[in-house]
Amino acid sequence: MKLQQFYLNKNKYKTEEKHPSYVAQIKNEDGTYTKIASAWVSKDKDGNPSISVKFAEGLFLEGTPSYKPKPKASQGEVMDIPFE
Repeated sequence: MKLQQFYLNKNKYKTEEKHPSYVAQIKNEDGTYTKIASAWVSKDKDGNPSISVKFAEGLFLEGTPSYKPKPKASQGEVMDIPFE
């Protein structure tokens, strides 16, 4: 996957403080979206606003040393990256 642009959307399903504030997604060539990261809005030790980002486990982007192409989903199969 070559990352050129991603979307950071407010998590409309957040019901608990531990849930991410935002979810990052990329638009695939076929028009579908894949979640690539979660982000939490918080404050640092000095009280300044900060954002913590956790990338999806197993996500490797083209051009990075660990990149390995993932198999494409067969027709009718849905590939999704779970988030905590």
